[in-house]
Amino acid sequence: MYSRVARLASVIPAKKIAFTTAAVSAVYAYAQQCKNDLVEQRAYEEAEIPNDIREILKESPLHQLKENRKRYKKHDDI
Repeated sequence: MYSRVARLASVIPAKKIAFTTAAVSAVYAYAQQCKNDLVEQRAYEEAEIPNDIREILKESPLHQLKENRKRYKKHDDI
């Protein structure tokens, strides 16, 4: 990219080249940040969401009913 900029230096004023290079660098940095954000979001979805679902299911009335049945069966066996 920089060799291309050097070739254009004779045609385009230096201020425009510096501005263009800075703009390209800023866009690249923004794209990298977006990519990193997506990676973090996927990691969160893969790790935390299943845990959240398990916690919600443990608090559900159906799960509590099943747990109570298990407890009562243990007491009936005694």
